[in-house]
Amino acid sequence: MRSPFLFKSISKRNLDWHFELNDKGKYWDWFWLDGWTEEGYWYGLTMAWRMEVLEHRIGWDKKDWPVVDLLVTNPQGETQRVIKAFPREQFKVEEPWGVTIGENHVKGTIDKYGKPTGYSVKVKMDGVGMEVDCKGTVPGVQFVEAEHGYTFYHEKENLAVGWWPLLARSDMEGTFTYQGKTVPVKGLSYIERQLGNISFQGLMPHWGYGHFFAEDYTAIWIDNTSPGPNYRHFSPLILFKGPHPILSTHNLNLHFETFELDEENGMPYPPIETLHATEGNTELTTQTDPGFIVARECVTATADTGVSEENPVGYFRQYGPINIQIRRWDQVERLKGVVLREFGWMTQWFPVPKREK
Repeated sequence: MRSPFLFKSISKRNLDWHFELNDKGKYWDWFWLDGWTEEGYWYGLTMAWRMEVLEHRIGWDKKDWPVVDLLVTNPQGETQRVIKAFPREQFKVEEPWGVTIGENHVKGTIDKYGKPTGYSVKVKMDGVGMEVDCKGTVPGVQFVEAEHGYTFYHEKENLAVGWWPLLARSDMEGTFTYQGKTVPVKGLSYIERQLGNISFQGLMPHWGYGHFFAEDYTAIWIDNTSPGPNYRHFSPLILFKGPHPILSTHNLNLHFETFELDEENGMPYPPIETLHATEGNTELTTQTDPGFIVARECVTATADTGVSEENPVGYFRQYGPINIQIRRWDQVERLKGVVLREFGWMTQWFPVPKREK
């Protein structure tokens, strides 16, 4: 008996925009990128057709506009973030894949089989920016076998949610701009796509997500809890050595070891996480050290949900060091790498801490 939850290569469908999901006007779709440089910089970038949970930042009158959200962190751990919404007429689909929003773009390339091979990025807004070329070295992945590729799909109602890492790792070179100063950079980059037309709140109310680079190894994972017995706990992980997958499972174990209250928004987040996954004779074990918080949200209102001051959405994005052990048969490698990780919840999971007004 075959399982519908198998790993599959990226195809043209994963690269396309799916405007057929916009029949109810709720379609959201974005490219999400991040990466590290040898010079000590980190970046995070979202290029979105429409994006949930940022209405409080861009203004409710612009909640359905395309959005560009760029963060650049300098070697001292200080982050400059700029979020801008653009009129719909400034959104342009790029071929064979990518997007232009205003003067900012992500433009991808493909091989003769239609697989993504790399991309260029150019973004500049209010003294922060980047202009880089990225050459893919580790492929992406679709986490379900079905042709549509969606994690959740209701064909009759035309409802869907999907998540597709397009290239797990790319060599990156170009320039970063931080507070108006432009510097040359070289490093590693990651790109994925998230899309759908229903709120995350009902499908993935709590999640822990991450990916790491460690010498020749690359890994991607997510652990989504489900809100009820009709929804599947979604917990895939894939580990690559070079471009080759050596461990893939839908049964990882991700544990938040400790929690602290963030000084800025008073919400809890995990500074230390452990992860364990096995497949056959390959075993992966990791533990993070406390990292830099580069994005945080405490959202008390979103469209068409029960989010409120008493029931807020909490979200944290951190990058930093990770300790890794990989066991293959009787051979053990211990490495240190860099990890980008998210922690978020969209239903009551913690008592809401008292926050200063």
